Amino acid sequence: MGRQRRAIVVVFIIGLLANMVDCWNLNMIGYNPLSAGNRDRLLDIKHEFYHADIVALAGTTRKAGSLDVEQQRLEEWTCYSAGWRQAQHSNRSCGVSLLLGKKFKPKHVIKVSSIGDQCPGRGLAVRLKSGFFDLLPMSVYFPPKPTKKAQLKGYQSAVKKIVNWMDEVLSKIPAGCTPLIYTDLNDGVGLQSAGPQGAWTFDYETKCISKEAARKEMWPDGAGESFRKLLERHHLWLPTAVLDPRDTFFG
Repeated sequence: MGRQRRAIVVVFIIGLLANMVDCWNLNMIGYNPLSAGNRDRLLDIKHEFYHADIVALAGTTRKAGSLDVEQQRLEEWTCYSAGWRQAQHSNRSCGVSLLLGKKFKPKHVIKVSSIGDQCPGRGLAVRLKSGFFDLLPMSVYFPPKPTKKAQLKGYQSAVKKIVNWMDEVLSKIPAGCTPLIYTDLNDGVGLQSAGPQGAWTFDYETKCISKEAARKEMWPDGAGESFRKLLERHHLWLPTAVLDPRDTFFG
């Protein structure tokens, strides 16, 4: 009987450790699909990224319904979406979604929040918590950089509202909660324009391949600068394995 009890305890511990490893072996993917406004398109994305645990989308072009955030089942996945509305800082290109894989159950969802009427379709966050994890995936869509000085004031106003909302959400989570932020920033972050002997360098003196990889944050109080300061304020960091991050879409 003693051996049987010990065996049950060992099996329980192994199962517990397996669950912990599985929860922290997390795959999150984020991108701008240019269009993901209906269920069929979302199912296509879900099937394409079947190996992912979280898929963050920005630029879905999904129009808001009666609720700020809409929830729907995509087979064994759950999708939360915040659509665009006619507003000063929202347009048809907006819309953000978070697709949660089968690892996450409804009981894990603690809170869902969106930027709401400030900038509809530009910010969404879902707090996920269990005994093994405490996560805050976010999807954020910043406006494109202004092409004329006359557009600068409106652009800076939109950026400020988005960052203020992000700041508020991040300020309310406990220290043990891990933010996972995907953003279509439409700007560069923290790069110098030139180094010694005219070489293009990162802030920490790592050489990069091209001029495009060393773009500055384009505007004062713009998306790049504001996002970098937000990360610094909350002691977060921005990882990249790409030394030559060029634009991925050319219209």
